[in-house]
Amino acid sequence: MKAQSASLLRLDGASLAALRERRLLTLAFLLGLLATALRDPIFFLHPRFWAEEATVYFAMAFNDGGSALWRPALGYYSLIDNVAAQLAANVVPLEDAPLVTTLIALLVHAVPLWLVLFGRLSFLPTPWHRLVAAALVVVTPPWKEVLLNTINSQFHLALATALILLEDEAPLETGARWGRRLVLVVSGLSGPVSCFLVPLYLLRAVWRRRREHAAQAALLTVCALLEAGVVWHGRAEHAKRRAEFDPAMVATAVGTRVVVEPVLGSQWGREVVASIQAKRTTKVRSRNIGITVAVAVAVLSALLLVRRQPRGTAILHLGSALVLAVLCLVGSIGTVKSGYINVGGGERYFYAPGVLWNLLLLAVVRWGPSHFERARALVAGGLLAASLGVNILAVSRYSGHLDDMPRWREQVRRWREDPRQPLEVWPGGWFVHLNGQNAR
Repeated sequence: MKAQSASLLRLDGASLAALRERRLLTLAFLLGLLATALRDPIFFLHPRFWAEEATVYFAMAFNDGGSALWRPALGYYSLIDNVAAQLAANVVPLEDAPLVTTLIALLVHAVPLWLVLFGRLSFLPTPWHRLVAAALVVVTPPWKEVLLNTINSQFHLALATALILLEDEAPLETGARWGRRLVLVVSGLSGPVSCFLVPLYLLRAVWRRRREHAAQAALLTVCALLEAGVVWHGRAEHAKRRAEFDPAMVATAVGTRVVVEPVLGSQWGREVVASIQAKRTTKVRSRNIGITVAVAVAVLSALLLVRRQPRGTAILHLGSALVLAVLCLVGSIGTVKSGYINVGGGERYFYAPGVLWNLLLLAVVRWGPSHFERARALVAGGLLAASLGVNILAVSRYSGHLDDMPRWREQVRRWREDPRQPLEVWPGGWFVHLNGQNAR
């Protein structure tokens, strides 16, 4: 009888601890969303469209109605952009349209945040690891360009796709399985970036031989084939994305944007890169040799560091960061890719790889029995502490408010007076032309 009572007490204690942990993680999830939403209240006090979010997708939805829902743009198909634009154009008054896309973008931000807090990720074994991971998702740079706009939501969805890839065990609950499948379908049909991870999904399905992993790989593969068909059909659109693959340049850019910038922050990272750039040689093949060597060291170090993870998960983790970084860089806008070496340009291409790199460091912050494991944990923990300190400070100083940026409501008021004139949207110098006959 006493043994049964003690067992029940232990069970109740474990249940209570699990409940407290879930409450803590739920609170962290809500605080993470709040920190994202209130990074600058201007985005909700005066909602704005960002670039092609208005000039392409909202314009199609407003001018052409529901027929634009399945229409590709910019050389690929984006489900999240088309759905958001249709809701903004047809559900709310024109004055409130940007608020709809901003809220949908916030919902997309929530997906990777939820996954690091509640996903089946063995490399985040404790609540402490998950809390730090949530902070890294929120503050790791470069994030300014991908903040609260649907045109760049595909990069947050790519991060979510990578995190689902890193789940060692498939979820048991039916709702959790279908939730992940939905994320993969939306991600795979919202631009090509998530589709870059198809080979790694297929590799995991072969390694793990689990039905759910095979189902996830099949779903993403089908989406990738559909996306590839759209890309091929619109290949003329990709002239401005012509691939340039110079191994030295790619390695250098990965070093500056995926290793240096996430750890040192955008400001200090820019200064470090500028200092190295000033000392480079004039030979094309040997440019930025210092950073290239640093990348090689970083990759070799990562292979050593990730020994704390299961071998398969470690390869998938490092592979997803490198695949996203390299393929986003090679397929980025512009025929000369070397400009992305400098910290600042093309932020959207490096957000997901940067977060994955910092999560790779977090995976080895565990106090092991050997001196090597402890030293490794101290080094990785020190880098993460520096990253969090620098980047939290940068977030606290951020202001999205620019006095010369157009206010949407004012633009709409002028347009209603004269529907022939275009409406200016962020980041300034971008204009959307709306059909005055569709005014509501």
